[in-house]
Amino acid sequence: MQDERELSNKLKSFYKNSNDLKFCFSIEGIKLTYNDIFIYHREILDRYKNGKHKGIKWITSLNNKKDVELVKLYINDGIEIRHVKDLFTNSFILSDKEILLSTIKKKEKETIVTNFLSRNDKIYLNYYNAIFEDLWKEGININEKITDIEAGHYVNVKIILNPKESLKIINEFVYKKTKKELLLILSSTNAFFRIENNNDFVSLEKLTDQRIAVKVLIPEKKELKYKIKQIKMKYSKIEFREFNTYHEPFIGIIIIDRENVLLIEIKDDIKKDYINSLGLTIIIEGNSAALSYFSIFESLWKQTELYLQLQRNDLYKSEFLSMLSHELKTPLVPIKGYTEMLLKPHLLGDLNNNQVKAIQSIYRNIENLESLIQNILYIYSLESKKTTITKKNIKINKILDDVINDLKPSFEQKNISVVSEINAKISNTIYCDAKRIEQVLFNLIINSIDFVPKDIGKITISIKEKENLFSEKGTNHNDNKKDEPLYWEFTIKDNGIGVPIDKFDLLFTKFYMINTSANRKFGGSGLGLAICKDIVEAHGGKIWLDKNYKNGTSIKFTIPKST
Repeated sequence: MQDERELSNKLKSFYKNSNDLKFCFSIEGIKLTYNDIFIYHREILDRYKNGKHKGIKWITSLNNKKDVELVKLYINDGIEIRHVKDLFTNSFILSDKEILLSTIKKKEKETIVTNFLSRNDKIYLNYYNAIFEDLWKEGININEKITDIEAGHYVNVKIILNPKESLKIINEFVYKKTKKELLLILSSTNAFFRIENNNDFVSLEKLTDQRIAVKVLIPEKKELKYKIKQIKMKYSKIEFREFNTYHEPFIGIIIIDRENVLLIEIKDDIKKDYINSLGLTIIIEGNSAALSYFSIFESLWKQTELYLQLQRNDLYKSEFLSMLSHELKTPLVPIKGYTEMLLKPHLLGDLNNNQVKAIQSIYRNIENLESLIQNILYIYSLESKKTTITKKNIKINKILDDVINDLKPSFEQKNISVVSEINAKISNTIYCDAKRIEQVLFNLIINSIDFVPKDIGKITISIKEKENLFSEKGTNHNDNKKDEPLYWEFTIKDNGIGVPIDKFDLLFTKFYMINTSANRKFGGSGLGLAICKDIVEAHGGKIWLDKNYKNGTSIKFTIPKST
């Protein structure tokens, strides 16, 4: 049956002759029957109330908030309805005498029945009755589903493959369905420029005139920061923030009123137009799912706020440290100058022994203070990634000789011996930042000087060429020279007090000091070994405490042998 009049007459007689009615229709079918044939339902329900009919049962899938009120009209009239998750069967109306199989289609914005197929033989009736009963047992009371939907506990997912259809849906959701809040996580910086090229930031800003909050998160790209800033300044009513990410996601996310989410795949990010850049679009309807995506947005939004705060704090810290360095160093310069002058031989003759010791103590403390200031500034530069390592080939002997010469007064003051062991066969150069490696050796040797006993103290410095300890066993790093050493190993060992076993893991952390009551005099700033670790690792090497060395302290570090 395809003729409208024939269909209408058939439905009228179908209802009139039935003693039992079972519907298996989608929500679209409910809308259709409400508009066209609900009067027949009322007649059936009147018969049901008078005991002349078994009533109407209906199976459907209810997934949207907008359809709840319509379903309530049916429930209030006494129709029993159950919800099943998905309706994969044909739409049909089943009575005790006949079945009507229908084809329901959506034509533009209108839902229509294109045809009915009527059968009355027992095989059909029994078959579809069995389908209905199985679905009825599987279904849940529609009131439970309505409660879930009204509480926001539902999720509907729809995938759109066609880019043109995707763009149409995106525009509909963004510009027609948004009532309170629009949140965007852009897939890339190119997406940001694509929106600007298509004048959609103008349209988004117009939404704010309707008291709709518009927030946009953009993946940060430092080289484009100025260009992005210039565009952002044009749209003062839209809130923009840039979030730090290692990789641009290439999935755009739009969250609308915390109820609907659009996930937009970008298949070609280079394209400037939407159609050629778009992949599939996933529409997720449901408060619970939308809130999950909202929490992601909110976390990123707060992360950017924290990131901006840290940047501001970093700037303040930089300015403070710069000021601190200047204010501390300035008075030290004349104090150190006058102290050096007093220590000149022709002036020392006029001073007694206690006065000489006092001046020498002043000088040592000035040097300690200068070292502390330098260490604090160096730690800051490492943390803010402002320190650069400049490598070049330099003679190993020169590095070591320079450090030993600088520390010679300290060796002599404690009357300790220093032994330098460099294998005569090794090559004479090392590829490194000489000043930084000198600083490592200086800090390690100064530590040993502090911890060894006076008069009998001994410090040994050795440098060896070794194979790569950190490679997989059996791996050939150089097919032509399999035995070629791949790194330098430096060892600074002493016969001092050693490091307590429970402090091994803390040794290279910032501000750690061996500072027990028994050896309180050995406490320093706690920065020296942390600086050593940063410098060595910046060279691609490792630094560690030799835990098997029992006669004091032995610290080793490696520098890769590369040019």
